[in-house]
Order: sequence, then structure tokens, then C-alpha cells
Amino acid sequence: MKGTAPLTLFFLVAAGIAQDEDRARIELNRTQQSLQQNRSEVERLTELRMRHDLGLPMTDTGDYFKATTPASSESLERLQLQLRQEDTATADLLSRFNKQKGEFERLRADAAALAAKTREDDEWVAVPQPGSRAGGNRPRNAAEQPIPFAEGSSIPAAPGGETALLPAGTVQMVQNLDSVKAKIHGSTDHSRVAQALYRAGLSRLDLAQALAAQGQQDAAAALDLKAKDLLQRALDELKPRLAGKNPEFVDLFYQGKCLELLFKIAHRREGLSLRGDAAEYQRREQQVREPFLQIAARDVIKKSEGSNTEVLGPWGRAAQAAMEHFRWMNQNANYSPRTAIDSITWEGERR
Repeated sequence: MKGTAPLTLFFLVAAGIAQDEDRARIELNRTQQSLQQNRSEVERLTELRMRHDLGLPMTDTGDYFKATTPASSESLERLQLQLRQEDTATADLLSRFNKQKGEFERLRADAAALAAKTREDDEWVAVPQPGSRAGGNRPRNAAEQPIPFAEGSSIPAAPGGETALLPAGTVQMVQNLDSVKAKIHGSTDHSRVAQALYRAGLSRLDLAQALAAQGQQDAAAALDLKAKDLLQRALDELKPRLAGKNPEFVDLFYQGKCLELLFKIAHRREGLSLRGDAAEYQRREQQVREPFLQIAARDVIKKSEGSNTEVLGPWGRAAQAAMEHFRWMNQNANYSPRTAIDSITWEGERR
């Protein structure tokens, strides 16, 4: 019995030492975990401070993956799988972005081409009014005959090349302002601006006459007023060019043509007539002739070399023709046949 006592004491001491080692190991692990947590907390606080200094949101709401548990082989594989999924989603989004970008570039090119075409379109466009019939109209009476347009007028042609029909009260003519601005805006050439304004006024007068023949008197009157304004602006543009001693023939010619159209508007809309006020009528007539007379007086050339005979030059002949046309129109413009041409029939007409 005496020999077993030291052996028992030895085992008890060894067991105590083993327990102390286990306890120390556990305490060491706990201390290491606490240290890791403290380091993570320090990093989190440091990041929050940096986000605060940079003005970034303090709360982490980003849609991305991150580790929420201590690193391990299982968590590493899971994060790598998630990374591959995110790369696939990113590639898909990039492909969709490139496709949408290509579509956007195509649409922008089409819009630019359409804008360029719109700027080159005619000055006037026809807008159908509510209740009008779409296409296929055939003239039934004088109010539905095809509208005749002088050269320079603009009305959309019907498909196939036939004349577009505009029954009374079914369309409204509106101005394509962008087209006009693109042609004359910002120009310092007063002569060219005046010529453009003259052509715009002439096109309105032609269209007004056609609409009046269809019975659209209100629209025709409105176009006549717009034409008067444009022609007056054309004369204002010519004033600096006509202020010199010997103005250019082209400026004098367009001055006379503008005055001629204003005379026509006054005769049509303002009651100007030889019977009403003969003095005013003759004064306006002479006002129209004056620029053409100046051209005819200045543009003279020798008939042949060595000859003293003088004849009119090209501008002089044009001015003389313009005066003759103006005189003839004033004398004969009101002529109308006693019998309407459409009412005349002849034998075998319907065969």
C-alpha cells in the first residue's frame, strides 16, 4: 500500500498539469478571436471614417458579395462561385448595353437624315383637316378641280404622278418655317434675301389664287396678307442697295416686280381700281413702271461696232417686256368668256 501512494500522487499532478494546459489553450483561442474581432472593428471604424470624410453613405447598401464569416475553404469556394456568376451577369449587361448603344446610334443617324431632308423640303405643306377623306378623291365639280400651281409653288403630288386634289374645306396650307430660316437666316446679302422674299410672296399669291378658285376665300385672303408682308420686307431689304446713284439692274428689276405684286394685291383686296380712284391707280401704275424705266434708260448698247445706233441691252429688253406684261394684264386680266368652256359640247363628245 505504501508503494502505490507516490504513483497516485504522480497521476494526480499530471492530470492537473494537463487541465491547466487545456485551460490555457482555450484561453489563448478566446484571446486570439477577441483580437481578430477588435481588428475587424478597427477596420470597420476606419472605413466609416473614410466614407464620412469622402461624403459617401455611411450605411453599406451595395449590391455585391462579401464575406460574413471567417475565411475557410468552403466559404472561399462559395465566394468564387458567386464571383463567376457576377462576371456572367456583367458580361450579359455589357452585351445588352452595346446592343442598345448601336440602336441609339442608328436612330440618331436616321433623325439627322430626316432633319436634313426636312430642311430641304418645300416651303408649304398640306395638312388634312378633321373629317376629310383620305386619298382617292375625284373631281365632281369646279370646287374640286386639281389646283394649278406656277413654277416655284409647292404642293405634294399624289402617288403615281397625278395631280393632288384638295377639295374645299378639307386641307389647310401651313408654312414650313424651318425651311425658310435655313435659306435666309443670318445672310448679309440684301439682294439675295430680297429675291428669296419675293419668291416666297409670289408662291403665296399663286396658292391664294388657287384656293380662291376652290371657294376657300378666308384662306386665300390670309395668304394674300402674308404675301404683302413678305413683299414689303423685300422692298425694305432692297433700300440699302437702291440708295446709290446707279443701283444694280437686278435690284431695280426685283423692286419693280415686288411693286407689281403689291399693286395686284391692292387691286384684289384693297379696292384699287381705275373707276374708284383714278389718281391713286395711275400713281401706283407709275410707281411700278419707274424701276423698269430706269433700267431701260441705262442699259443701252451699240447695235454694231462703229454704229451710232443704240439698242436695249438684255436687262433693258427684260424691263421693257415686264412693262408690256404689266400693261396688258391691267387691260385684260378681268376678261372672262361669256360661255364657260366646260359647258361647250360637240357632236360625238360622249362616243
